[in-house]
Amino acid sequence: MSQNKKMCILVNPAVYEELTKTANARFQSTSSLISQRLTASTLFIEQSRSLNPYPSDIFTEMPEEDWRKVAEALQTAGLSSERVFGNWGRRVWNNCIETIIKKFFE
Repeated sequence: MSQNKKMCILVNPAVYEELTKTANARFQSTSSLISQRLTASTLFIEQSRSLNPYPSDIFTEMPEEDWRKVAEALQTAGLSSERVFGNWGRRVWNNCIETIIKKFFE
């Protein structure tokens, strides 16, 4: 802020009041926008969770012993678990993205 404006604010309360009103209006507008985006993001997350095609009540969690068996089977077959799980993960991720696009953008 220039020295002249600082002096004007100190000397003229009306200028100070107008600047305060402008600053408050900008703050309220920004706060409202942030609140709207947070609300929309929360709804988006909840709707996305409801689209999960692998609910845990149907596809129950595997115990550690089963995971060890999977790792041993992959190793016996000469397959890298990182490559297999990475491939599955990419496919699941891409499927989720496609589902979200269909749900929200088509």
